[in-house]
Amino acid sequence: MKEEFCYTSFIDNLFSLKWLSSHKKTLLVLGLFVLLTAIKFVKINGGFVPGEPDERTHAEVIRNLHTFSYPTFDNRYFFYSPPLFFYLGYLVSLFTASYFLPGRVISLVASLILAVVLYFYLKRKVNDVVALITSCLLLILPMTVLYSRLGLLEILVTLLSFSFLVVFEIGWLKKSYLLLGLSGLLLGLG
Repeated sequence: MKEEFCYTSFIDNLFSLKWLSSHKKTLLVLGLFVLLTAIKFVKINGGFVPGEPDERTHAEVIRNLHTFSYPTFDNRYFFYSPPLFFYLGYLVSLFTASYFLPGRVISLVASLILAVVLYFYLKRKVNDVVALITSCLLLILPMTVLYSRLGLLEILVTLLSFSFLVVFEIGWLKKSYLLLGLSGLLLGLG
């Protein structure tokens, strides 16, 4: 007796990625995330938004780090937030002469890392399919695309805050003081 082809089980197996080994599946998912993030790089330095007011302030603070070792804006200390974003932007600005690009690169990389952290968290909590769909939606939602293409603090703060929750939960469940301390550090940086 010949077995009939079932479209619903084919679609279920295709999207659950059961046909791939665990390592290949992870590499495929990470590759998809990198592709969705790489698309955001198109015309990142001027083709999307010429500069939002806070982005201009952050770009100026990053530029001033070439002169001062602490964040300054308009010749005053600038401690509006923890300075991690500015120091990371300074490191990127060593490789580019662009005014807005360092902050935008930090935001894009932070959005990619946020999607990866979200994927592995949901994969552990729910399942692979929910984790993949949610992380892909995070990368393509219009507000996420907007904020990940601007040199603003929002995406980095979201990454550090969510990472705090994930690491705190793991540290609490494993009763690991090291992970609990790391979660506090992530919260402080965010």
